[in-house]
Amino acid sequence: MLTETAKVKIIDFGNSWDLDPQTGLCHEADGTAHWMAPEAIRQKGQRLAYDTKCDIWSLGITAIEMAEGKPPYADQYPVEHLIREAQPPKLQSNRW
Repeated sequence: MLTETAKVKIIDFGNSWDLDPQTGLCHEADGTAHWMAPEAIRQKGQRLAYDTKCDIWSLGITAIEMAEGKPPYADQYPVEHLIREAQPPKLQSNRW
């Protein structure tokens, strides 16, 4: 989106959620699994409880995608299980 003075603004409120005012946690999740933090991926019978640290996770995954051209686990399905159970992803290339 551009402002009247041609400044670029990034907006996306399609997947925004409210934090519980008493706990500071979010209990709903939606998004693309490749960029979701492990604690934001629902497991059967589990109630979600995560905070704004998930945004930092997603930013890190975006940085990896920018460096390597694809997000971690891009060729593996179901990716949700890998994200919940695996170690955090690392850059594959030594050039970074």
